[in-house]
Amino acid sequence: MTDSHDSHLQDRVSVITGASSGIGAATARALAARGARVVLAARDADKLNSLVAEICGAGAPRPPASPTSPASTTSRA
Repeated sequence: MTDSHDSHLQDRVSVITGASSGIGAATARALAARGARVVLAARDADKLNSLVAEICGAGAPRPPASPTSPASTTSRA
């Protein structure tokens, strides 16, 4: 449910890394519940997919989600 205090989040896009657990997952849930569109990234694909299902089950639009690996985010010199 969106109240007038949260209306500024409606249709805003938030990119959340570390979204599969802890603060990242809590942030994704909170922002989605307040009307923000969330884009999720995390290393644990199973947990990430569970979070996507949870967010969708609460009525939010399906967020783009990308499992990442440490190798894909590390620059090589």
